Amino acid sequence: MLLIVENDAMFAKLLMESAREQGYKAVIAGRGAEGLILSRKFRPFAITLDMHLPDMDGWRVLARLK
Repeated sequence: MLLIVENDAMFAKLLMESAREQGYKAVIAGRGAEGLILSRKFRPFAITLDMHLPDMDGWRVLARLK
């Protein structure tokens, strides 16, 4: 599973469609906090991370993911 942390809905949809075309399942989080929750719940093999999220800086999300 791929986790897409992206607040731009159109770009997130594009990423999800691309992942599905390649045979992967994907989930979208529009905020950093939601992305952290979904990462714990689904344990994705890969994460795409927008660095300019509305609720927290992407670098902060990355640090918490590590």
